[in-house]
Amino acid sequence: MNNKAFIRVFTFIATSALAFYVLANLGTFAVDKLVFPEREFGDNTRIGTLDVSNVTESEAKVALEQHLAGWQSGTKLQVVYQDAVADYPMDAAQVLLDESIHTAETGERNSLDVSVSEEATATFLAQNFPVLSFTDEEVTAINSVLAEALGSGKHRVSISTDEAGFPRELVAETAFPSVSGEAAELAKAIDGMEIAPLGSFSLLEVVENGNFATIGDEAFTEVASALYNLVLKTNFIVEQRSIGADVPDNIPLGFEAAIDRELGIDFVFTNPNDSSFTLNATQSGGSLYVTLTGYPLVYTYKAAAGKPETVEPRIIKEYSAFVTYGKHVKNTGEDGLRIDVTRIVIDSEGNEIETSVISTDFYLPEHIVEVYPLKAADSGTAVTNPDGTVTDGTTDTTDTTDTDNDGIPDSQETDQDDDPEQPVGKDGEPIDDEDQDPQYDKAGNLVQQGK
Repeated sequence: MNNKAFIRVFTFIATSALAFYVLANLGTFAVDKLVFPEREFGDNTRIGTLDVSNVTESEAKVALEQHLAGWQSGTKLQVVYQDAVADYPMDAAQVLLDESIHTAETGERNSLDVSVSEEATATFLAQNFPVLSFTDEEVTAINSVLAEALGSGKHRVSISTDEAGFPRELVAETAFPSVSGEAAELAKAIDGMEIAPLGSFSLLEVVENGNFATIGDEAFTEVASALYNLVLKTNFIVEQRSIGADVPDNIPLGFEAAIDRELGIDFVFTNPNDSSFTLNATQSGGSLYVTLTGYPLVYTYKAAAGKPETVEPRIIKEYSAFVTYGKHVKNTGEDGLRIDVTRIVIDSEGNEIETSVISTDFYLPEHIVEVYPLKAADSGTAVTNPDGTVTDGTTDTTDTTDTDNDGIPDSQETDQDDDPEQPVGKDGEPIDDEDQDPQYDKAGNLVQQGK
């Protein structure tokens, strides 16, 4: 009896436990599936570059984890500040899988949630862009920009946009001597101009709406040359620049930027940076003082003109009936010049990291012109050949043909040369047989001619 009661009690307890376990699991399943069902992504859903369309969050997490294996070693992010570029250390960044899954919106292209170390970012900025002392707030803002760039799959990001709000300072300056009053008036038109990010500056476009019709091209050239000298001290790109025909008197060699409004010869440069600059121009003490203000550049730029090379003029000979003897120097000529301008890029430690010739200015020589008597030429006029040699224009028309190869040109031979035994008259002309007087021998017999 006791055994039967024990068995009934044991069976009841076991059955109850099994029923409770089944009900508990069914309840959890029901709660998960009915009350809190797992989200399933719809069509056209991406997280980063991974397509997670029509899969659940848990399945997407497994797939994303596999997809991002080796993400740090395979990802590269270039950080740009003004004229410098540096690779961000990827060991300071990691992808947050759970956050990337939970924040993803179905049917959308979603970015990864990436965490970037602010401490690592601060060190990175100080080492690569030492021209600025980044505040904690600036580091935090830049850190967010880097994280967003990595999450969206970008490989290059600029941190020197105008929105960054970094302090602005004097970037480059130059004083151009002996500026004219007209140039000083023209400088007022460009004073305070903003050079937009990646924008271009054209001197002729800037002043086309101004009242500068009475100002000569010489004044425009002075202002353009001052601007050229200025931008050579930056990473700006010179797009259009010309020189005049003659060596300038009041502009340093190698730094002329000639303007000719009638021919449309302009001076144009481009700001390659992601931030704007302010151009100022004022007259001070007879000089034109021009400056650029903006975020500081990482590198220092210096322009240097080399030693001028003299180019000697050539001699051109002319012939004239008005010159009877000797020669008349019509133009004494003038030496030409050739000069190279080099730009040197220097890093923050004073090392020259790049040297390049940015221009070679060549001013043509004025050739010497000498006039000689026309008789000396016989015919023709002096010609300067493409190789630089000069010919006097005379032509030798003598016929040198020698058909019988006797060493005497046919034009100099006479008939007697062909028949030496033929008699010749007093005038030197050959005498035909029928024109000769009859000849007799001692016996009175007629002698046959030519035998």
